[in-house]
Amino acid sequence: MLDGSRNDGADSVRLIWPFMRLDGACESWLECLERAGVSPARFANPNTRLPHRMTMHLLRSVANETGDLAVGLCAGELLEPGDLEVIEYAARAAATLREGIECAARYLRVLHDSAEITLVPAGELTEWRFRVTDGVPQPPAANDFTIAAALAFAHRNAGAERPVELRFMHARPRYATKYERFGAPVSFGATERATRSRAAA
Repeated sequence: MLDGSRNDGADSVRLIWPFMRLDGACESWLECLERAGVSPARFANPNTRLPHRMTMHLLRSVANETGDLAVGLCAGELLEPGDLEVIEYAARAAATLREGIECAARYLRVLHDSAEITLVPAGELTEWRFRVTDGVPQPPAANDFTIAAALAFAHRNAGAERPVELRFMHARPRYATKYERFGAPVSFGATERATRSRAAA
């Protein structure tokens, strides 16, 4: 069983659920979870939390075993309101997209206790930034999932316009053409995962 170190954060198992909705991914995930010592019953329990290092290891394993290196982009788009538990329901009650994002940022640790979201003014734009504070290396699939899920959240709850710019921390991958679905310029090798969009009211 792969355990996290004392300094690792923990992730809600809910963040893995969208990956299970991908065609052909379920069996690989179940096999990887079993090897990591996570039973089906534990995986199905919405209150289960896994060491962040274990979650990233599982993500790498599934991406390699299925050969679908763009798995994070697709899973992020399959994120459902129930996956985010009370965070999305609370954010949905906010008056504006900005307030909804700020609400989600306050309660993010319900799902991921080493993650932080910040909104930074950038002239007429607003930059949304996401970072992980426990030092666990993030595979490209994790970076992809974070951005894709954030955009899905914004569109679902506020009908947000397309972003002006997207930034990913990993190097340009072989599947770079798949980012065209976002309709915005994309840069790789950034210091933080971030999106830039028109300032939210």
